[in-house]
Amino acid sequence: MREENIAVFGSMQGGWEAFHQLCADSAPDLAVFTGDLCLEQPLELELADFLAEGGKVLWVPGGQDTATPERYDNLFGGALGASNLSGRVVEASGVRWAGLGGVFRSDIWLPGTASTFESRALWLATNPETRWRGGMPLEHRATVFPEDTDALAALQADVLVSHEAPSSHANGWRIVDAVAEAMGVHTVVHGGAQEAYQATLPNGIRVVGIADGALWAPVGLERRGAQWLNPAATGGAYGR
Repeated sequence: MREENIAVFGSMQGGWEAFHQLCADSAPDLAVFTGDLCLEQPLELELADFLAEGGKVLWVPGGQDTATPERYDNLFGGALGASNLSGRVVEASGVRWAGLGGVFRSDIWLPGTASTFESRALWLATNPETRWRGGMPLEHRATVFPEDTDALAALQADVLVSHEAPSSHANGWRIVDAVAEAMGVHTVVHGGAQEAYQATLPNGIRVVGIADGALWAPVGLERRGAQWLNPAATGGAYGR
């Protein structure tokens, strides 16, 4: 059985050139999106050609994906809404992927400080007037709550896909390091990096930061906890 090709994308910001160019050259078997897709049409329409060829999709939301009802509906409400990886573990292409989507917001929780609201239920009980479509306000549908990191820390995975960065990034968070370590992952992949980079956390976990509009195509991804091979040495590449 051949090893499946994987491509992980940074924040798309509504620009899909890197994705469509990759598919024209050599479509991956699995496309993973790290948030801020900023869709102008439903995701399944944006990826129609890729899906028609049997491509698989996983995604986590970024803060900008709930900036408008249209962006929210195009991502969460379409046929690929069930591909939301945030808060769970999904096995795809022989890898256990975990997702931490959304952003930290000061009115909910900035890690390193006391949280104002531990859970969505507490927010809604305290702020019932903010309900949108019967539930959380639109903005906070891409907000990280302490209940999210607590739940993830109880799971096991190989790779953590996060919109927020771990401490390896200048604007990163140690809580992402801690969640990754608790989950036993060997790699954290995150979007939102101004420049593509790779690093190793103090706990030994590898980090791949992907620049906006760019992609990372790992080659030789060994399964079940082994190191992700160096893209520069094995033919993987950061995208355009």
